[in-house]
Amino acid sequence: MDQKKPKKPDVFVTFNGRKHTLEEWTRKETAAEKEELDWKASFPSLEKPSGEKQPSVEKSNRFNLPFPRIGRRRKKRGRSKPSLLHESALAAKLFWLPAAAAIVVGLVIGLSLLMVFTGQNEADGTWTGKSGTALSGNENGAKRLKSTDLNLDVSIIQAGVYTEKQSADRAAADLQSRGIPAVTVEEDQTAVFIGAAGPGAEGRELIGYYKRQGLPVYQKSWEIHPIEQSEILENGRAAAFAVEGKTLIQALLDLSGEAAGGQFSPQTIKRADKLLGSWAPSSQESISQAMKEKMNAFKEQTAAAADQARVLQKKKSDESFASYEKALLEAIVLYRQLITSPS
Repeated sequence: MDQKKPKKPDVFVTFNGRKHTLEEWTRKETAAEKEELDWKASFPSLEKPSGEKQPSVEKSNRFNLPFPRIGRRRKKRGRSKPSLLHESALAAKLFWLPAAAAIVVGLVIGLSLLMVFTGQNEADGTWTGKSGTALSGNENGAKRLKSTDLNLDVSIIQAGVYTEKQSADRAAADLQSRGIPAVTVEEDQTAVFIGAAGPGAEGRELIGYYKRQGLPVYQKSWEIHPIEQSEILENGRAAAFAVEGKTLIQALLDLSGEAAGGQFSPQTIKRADKLLGSWAPSSQESISQAMKEKMNAFKEQTAAAADQARVLQKKKSDESFASYEKALLEAIVLYRQLITSPS
């Protein structure tokens, strides 16, 4: 009886997830030593179907590394030195522009505060007074005025100035006894005024008139303006009345210079009469009784000066001229009291 050779146990080699018998694996390994292994013939199961594309390998990244090919580094260019124009522009941007803006803001704030404290209206520059109503020449407030409209410039002929009022009163009385108009006005000292005219040519004519009489006098400019806390600035109607009276005073001042130069103009008299006819104190209840009395006194004295101007137009004598000058000076003094009386 023939004896069968014992069967060798199967030994498997796993390669790429596939099992191969040891005999098959040994045969393929022996073939690989003799010649180059044909992998497609040896392992036909590993070949992919002909329709499937093989992945391409880029030459620049043939190992499929997660970073690109490192090339030649570019040399960094050095920064050029900033020009003088660039530095000036940078300095203006960082320093001068903020400084200029701060100055402008400061000026705007300062002007705003100045308008508040001086009573100036920011929109149109008109003074509104403490009551908030604009200066007006009529009851419906159609005419808007400024507080500077109350200012009056006068060319004064002055005979002397004294530290004591009694001495000024004696000097004025002596001049009046000689037929020279004289009034006393208290400022820092007490001055004696003997004539008034408009600034400019009228003042030069008037000083010439008195110097021809041999009087030791001199000419000065007298600026009359309301004080900040004046009572008249609290009421627009009262202030408008004062402005109209000031306009009449200016017409009479022009007449003074004309008469002193021997050229009396009838047109000036007509203009003064027209202003006087349309001028009347306001009857508004908000005006205090003391202010109403000052307004009435000023109007009466100014009307008296206009009456003396008509007398001077007829007589044209030194006596009538002296009476006219005295009435005009007293009207100016009352106007000053009206706009400088504290509230």
